[in-house]
Amino acid sequence: MVSKKRKLLLIDGDMIAFSHCAAEEYGKESEDISFAKIQMSMDSKMKFLTERLGATDIITFISGDENMRHVIFPEYKSNRDGVWRPENLRNAKAHLLVAWNGMKVEGLEADDLLACFARHKYEIEMGKRNVVKSLIDIGPCDYDEVIIASLDKDLRQLSQFGTNGPVIKHYQWERESQGIGEKIVIPKDYGELKCIIKDTGKTKKKEVKGDGPKFFLHQLLIGDSTDGVLGCGIRELKVYKSGAKCGQEYYKRDGVGAVESFELLDKTTSYPEGLKKVIGAYIMRFGDAWEEELLKNGRLVYMHHQIDEGRYVRLWHYKGGIIDRFDLKEKRVIPHAEYLQK
Repeated sequence: MVSKKRKLLLIDGDMIAFSHCAAEEYGKESEDISFAKIQMSMDSKMKFLTERLGATDIITFISGDENMRHVIFPEYKSNRDGVWRPENLRNAKAHLLVAWNGMKVEGLEADDLLACFARHKYEIEMGKRNVVKSLIDIGPCDYDEVIIASLDKDLRQLSQFGTNGPVIKHYQWERESQGIGEKIVIPKDYGELKCIIKDTGKTKKKEVKGDGPKFFLHQLLIGDSTDGVLGCGIRELKVYKSGAKCGQEYYKRDGVGAVESFELLDKTTSYPEGLKKVIGAYIMRFGDAWEEELLKNGRLVYMHHQIDEGRYVRLWHYKGGIIDRFDLKEKRVIPHAEYLQK
């Protein structure tokens, strides 16, 4: 008898909660909003994902109310201040935590937890309301396949961990209103970057997409505008020279763009080779401050996936032998030398 493949489905609960709340709430008055409809639509989606992807186990992740990236860079996501949020978002996340094997860790984003459980097996000490007290790494993930269900492109930097780890698949569900179909991406080895020309009939625009460690290096260069991460660039004060806003000041990023990043990394065939290109660009842009900027940006866009002793998150470093950590309890970065003295 052939044994069934063990498939672990890891779901971005933040994405599910926001999209279903927004679909019910946007443009409505509070009295016209039905939380029961939000619950039913989320449950339907979760059931669909489980059956569609043939999952044998499922875990749903919600971002903590606190975020270690705000300690690393206080302005992280500050560009989202004032942005509309559904009024039932917290309730929707609470429902997913209870109904769909959910968990959250204060200090970590759902993205980090998706990465943690895709790569490693953890012993969980659970607290109240499905808030995890500690995660003890007890070895590599032992599933045959791990499927990460999310619409977040950043997660695609995550590829199979070594040759013995499970195959990691990234699944994005269909979005009918946007005319976007479902898609599965399986990053391999160093990954890839593609420069696509989008022709609308009126304009042509180049767009860069990718996956694996190569995509992470690309993010290091271009940053992430949705989270206020500048990458290899700076924010410059400009003045409108014409039009209705003539004379008004505004800020604009000046730095390595997507196409320039693609051209820098396209011919590289390994992570060390690509990293050298990235470091060179940072030196050109920031001079003596290049290392500080590189570490800051790297730790903002990297999907952190390893936790030591239940509380110390291993932070990205461009030097392989140095492992700085973030202490989730003390809420600060622990330099490598200090950690070794503990």
